[in-house]
Amino acid sequence: MRSPVLALVRTSFVCIAALAALAGCSKKTTAPNSQALPEGDQNGQVLMVGWPEQASIWFTAADPATPETPSDDFVFELGTDYWQDPAGVRTASLDMSQSNQLQAFRIGSDGNATELFDFLLPPSLRFIGRNMDLYEFEDLSPGTTPSYTGRGVYNGVVTPTSPVSNVIKVTGPITDNLDFTPAPKGAANDSVLDVQFSEDPRASFYILEINIANDILGNGSSFSTERRLRAIPSPLQPGTRPLQSFILLMPAGSGPTGFSTPISSGLWPLAFYVRVSAFDADGQMVNRVNDYFVSTSRDGNLNLRTFEPIGGAIEMLDPYPNAADPVEVPPTITRDEAFAILASVSGPQQGRVTHFSSQQPLQGPVSPALRQAYDRLSREEIFSADRLRAGIATARKQMENRVGAPGSPGRSSGARTR
Repeated sequence: MRSPVLALVRTSFVCIAALAALAGCSKKTTAPNSQALPEGDQNGQVLMVGWPEQASIWFTAADPATPETPSDDFVFELGTDYWQDPAGVRTASLDMSQSNQLQAFRIGSDGNATELFDFLLPPSLRFIGRNMDLYEFEDLSPGTTPSYTGRGVYNGVVTPTSPVSNVIKVTGPITDNLDFTPAPKGAANDSVLDVQFSEDPRASFYILEINIANDILGNGSSFSTERRLRAIPSPLQPGTRPLQSFILLMPAGSGPTGFSTPISSGLWPLAFYVRVSAFDADGQMVNRVNDYFVSTSRDGNLNLRTFEPIGGAIEMLDPYPNAADPVEVPPTITRDEAFAILASVSGPQQGRVTHFSSQQPLQGPVSPALRQAYDRLSREEIFSADRLRAGIATARKQMENRVGAPGSPGRSSGARTR
């Protein structure tokens, strides 16, 4: 199968030409279709996760200038956003090994692994300083039981010690009502970033990303596009945004999960965007934080309210608010609150569909004040490269312990463990 992504196809031609003398860039160490996992080392350095393409829903509710009579409100516009194809299955692999390419495999109904592409995948992003690479691919023909794994490759060469990822299985839809418990705006005199969220009982681990929120706090088409782009399911934001993010993994436990860390800055307020995705023992995304941003406008005699998902939550810190002109609380509501509003208004429930894979507006520059705060956060041990590496290894162990079945990491005869 050939990838539909032209940039990757061009990369494959370069790889094939450069490595022709070395018997191809996907040289095997074992015969194809002979084992459930490719040969390699299950050293816990590569974590693969997956999820189905799923509609991200936004809508505009119209009030015909009768705010005292909500029963006559109706759907003015409704849209659904996808990354590439509603039938596709997407994956992301976090790689802390020395590999600089990834070999993607699909696990067939017979339990055997075959290469998904006829070339090696280059990193989508390289996190210099954190020693991590991100690999992504989408299967546009996933079949009824999508299951995948990956193997790290260094300069086109596969060896018996090449790192092998976990096996993922994508078996159901994502719910997106994980509850982010802090208020959108912190109390006065409080400069602590408080990241707390409720547990999902299916979760084995969580991937968190913390980034700036400036690009989604406003009206206009650019803000709207940015909000909807971030709302499409994925553990990390698209494009180069994650390069300016703090990323960490947290194991599932019991009760509220999260952390708190103080923020230093010479200028307030500061607005942070927090993305939380829950994954089960099969490596599938099962839930996520997905608050909705509410903006208002008018069209003739119609009062309009637009509800757009943001794929995360907003937390604003303003410890020294201006009493005469305080900064407003970010206008967000939970996913369940937004859908309750959608269910309460009349009108069509089918909207236009948008595909976003070729639309990646770059995140704007970081302000000096936020850069100062980020520099302060970067010194926190919880955001260190060592903590990220440990988080990936822990997630792998969580999955192995909760699955404990043939074909799971460490159980296949085709992969060595340490």
